[in-house]
Amino acid sequence: MVKQDSNLKFLFLLVHLIILYKCRRKPADGTNSGYVRVNTDKLLVAAIEVGNACSNHAFSYRVDHLKIKSNMDWSTPWGISRNNRSVVLFDENKTFHSFGFDAEERYAELVDGREHHRWYFFKNFMMKLSGRYITRNIEIEDDKKRKMKAIDVIGAVIKYLKDHLINLLKKELFSVQDKDIHWVLTVPAIWTDSAKQLMGDAAYKADIAESQLTIVTEPEAAIVYYQTENPIWNLTTANISSPGTNKCMVIDIGGSTTDFTILERQSDGGLSEIKSATGIACGENMVIEEFHELLRYITGDAVYQKWIDEYAVHQTDLQNEIVIKTRTLKANSTGKETFKVPFSLPNIFKEINHESTLQAIERSQYKGRITWSSDKIRLDAEIVKHLFKPCTDSIVDHVKHLLKAPEVQGTSIFLMVGGFSKFSIVQEAIIKAFPTVNVIIPEEPSTVVLKGAVIYGHQH
Repeated sequence: MVKQDSNLKFLFLLVHLIILYKCRRKPADGTNSGYVRVNTDKLLVAAIEVGNACSNHAFSYRVDHLKIKSNMDWSTPWGISRNNRSVVLFDENKTFHSFGFDAEERYAELVDGREHHRWYFFKNFMMKLSGRYITRNIEIEDDKKRKMKAIDVIGAVIKYLKDHLINLLKKELFSVQDKDIHWVLTVPAIWTDSAKQLMGDAAYKADIAESQLTIVTEPEAAIVYYQTENPIWNLTTANISSPGTNKCMVIDIGGSTTDFTILERQSDGGLSEIKSATGIACGENMVIEEFHELLRYITGDAVYQKWIDEYAVHQTDLQNEIVIKTRTLKANSTGKETFKVPFSLPNIFKEINHESTLQAIERSQYKGRITWSSDKIRLDAEIVKHLFKPCTDSIVDHVKHLLKAPEVQGTSIFLMVGGFSKFSIVQEAIIKAFPTVNVIIPEEPSTVVLKGAVIYGHQH
C-alpha cells in the first residue's frame, strides 16, 4: 500500500510538471494565438459567479485553457438545470445549512411544517449590495426581515461553490488541492469599490487566499470571452478588436437586474469604459411577477394571499413551471400556451367564492382568451408575450437614453449576455428597436460571463 501511494504521488507530480511545461511553451508558429502567461504553480483557473438569481462555477486547465467546463447538471425537483438558484439557508444559530435548489426545497418543507420562523432564508441578496457604500459589517435582511452580516452570507455561498467544484475536480484528478487553483470572482460593473472589496473579503472568509484571487467585472469578462479565438462560439459577425473604431455596449440581462456597460478598444489593446456602468431592476423575475399578478387579478387579493401564506412548496412549483414554459416561447408564437398551476390555488378560490376559476374568467375581460380547468391554465400566446413587455420596454428605453450621451454615440455593437438574453421575445425587442446596431447574442449567453472570467484568470 505504501509503495502504491508513492507511485500515485510520483505520477501526480509528473503530470503536474508536464502541464506546466506545455503551458509555458509558445505555439510552434511563433504567434500568440492561444498563448497566455501563466502562474507556474497553478494547475487550473476556476471562476465563481454569484448572481442575484443564479450561480455557477467553471474552470479550465492551464494546458488547455480554452476548454472550459462548467457544471451543467444541477439537480432540481423537476430535472436538471444549467445553473443553481441563488438562495441560501442558515439554521437558527446562523450556521450554513444549504444552497440553491436544496435550500429552496428544504425551506419550503420547513414552511409547510411551520418550523421556519427561526431559520434564515436569503434570496436576491446580491442586489442588496448595489449602488451603495458598503462597510465590512453591513447586514442584509432575509425573507422575514431578520438580519445577518452580508460577508457571512456571501462568504458561505462562495465556500459552498468552491467546495462543490473541488469535489467535482477530485473525480478527474486523484489529488487536487486549493494551492493548485487560481480563483476568479465576477462582480457587476455598477458596484461601488466598497462593494467589490466586500466580495473579496467574503472570498477570504471562504478560505481563498488573496494571492490566489482575481476579481473581474462582468462586462470585462464578457468582452474577453467574445474576443477569444474559438470557432465553436460562432461570434464572427462583428469585430470589436480594432483600436479606436468600435464601441460595444454589453447588455447583461439576468434574473433581477439588467446592467449596461459601454466599452471601447484602445490602441494599446486594452479596454476603456467610456461611460459609467448603469443598471435597472428588471429581468426574468419580472416576467414571473407579472404572471403572479395575472393570477392575482383572476382570483382576487384575498384568495391569492391565502395561497401565498399557506402553500410555500406550491409557489416554488409554479415558479419553476413559469420559467420552463416562458423560456421556450417564441416571439412569433400563436395559439394558446398551457401552464400547470397547483390544485391548491383553484381549490382555495372555490372554497371562498363558491364557484370555479373557469366561471370567474367567463365574466372577465379574458373571456375566450384564458381557460382554467383543474390544474391547467391556457392563455393566448399574446397574453403571455405581453408579460415580457414591462421588462423589454424598460431595457429599450434605458438604451435609448444611454445612446443620447455624446461619448456613447457611434456605438455599433450590442453584446447581449445573461440568461434572460436567450429568450426569443427579449432578443426581438432589442433588435427591432435598434435595427442599425449589430446585436451579438452568443449561443449560451448565460455562461458568457463565467467562461470569460476563466479566460481572464489565465490572462492575468
